Amino acid sequence: GSAPVLDGTGAANWTKGIEITGANVTAGNLYATGFSSEAGAGISISAGSGNKVIRSRVYGNYQGVKIDHTSSCTIRNCEIYNNSQDGINMSWSYGLITRNTIRNNSSNPFSFP
Repeated sequence: GSAPVLDGTGAANWTKGIEITGANVTAGNLYATGFSSEAGAGISISAGSGNKVIRSRVYGNYQGVKIDHTSSCTIRNCEIYNNSQDGINMSWSYGLITRNTIRNNSSNPFSFP
């Protein structure tokens, strides 16, 4: 299918496709790729609560989805693949991760440091 593509390939200072820092934000129906620097993530949720990532493809990044210091987040119906580290990296957070396809990530499908 077609969806908006966030492509960080070659971007010098753009390390995260989307960074959610608020509450009750939904990011959906998008592709995030090319955020491959060491601090890179296709989608980052770094604060707030009730945030959602739905029906998206996150691939070819350093981290696929990075979740840090957030609560009640949801990752649902996403394809998360071919990231050079974790598909989903979750720390100091809790939420629901359901109905996703997570494959071919070099480090781990999930990481809970």
